[in-house]
Amino acid sequence: YQAACCCDVVRFNFTGTRILSQQVAELRAVIDEVCRRRPQCEIYLLGRSLGGAAAIVTAGQDKRVRRLLLWAAPHDLRFTFRYVMGAADYARLDAGETLFFDDERGRCELTPDFLTDFDKYNLSAILSAWDGRPVLLLHCLGDEVVLARQGQRNAMLLGSAGQLHLFPGGDHSFSDYSVKAGELIAAWLARKK
Repeated sequence: YQAACCCDVVRFNFTGTRILSQQVAELRAVIDEVCRRRPQCEIYLLGRSLGGAAAIVTAGQDKRVRRLLLWAAPHDLRFTFRYVMGAADYARLDAGETLFFDDERGRCELTPDFLTDFDKYNLSAILSAWDGRPVLLLHCLGDEVVLARQGQRNAMLLGSAGQLHLFPGGDHSFSDYSVKAGELIAAWLARKK
């Protein structure tokens, strides 16, 4: 809502528990449709968490994306999921076992290709080879899912193209900082390069 004051916003959610390649394909389809409907528009892409990884891959391959916003985005996906899932469940998935779990979407299935698909993408290499388009990175120091050091590493890899804002404490969902994060995003978008 806050970003809508300075640009048109298209918001969507990825199909749940799909491999990163599927998320990248979905994101490309959204960008293609936006560009079809508004051929002269500039694309600013915001990705949160695993969606941030999809945004990194997509923006790295698509120069139509003029600015990138990363909200609690990882660069080491296998580390992130090992950390979040715990060593035992991660090892089961990595060994080829399908895992089942319940979340807000209901009963979900996580197949082994969820992990092996990560190996197609080197997010650190993409960020290291970044072409200078502006990137805003937001991360909470208390993030319990994607540790803040990943956001710090992303900013370091981006060099002068990246602008990192770390919130004290907080969590992965920015529970205490969503309004402040929205204000920072709107101000950053409103600035001309």
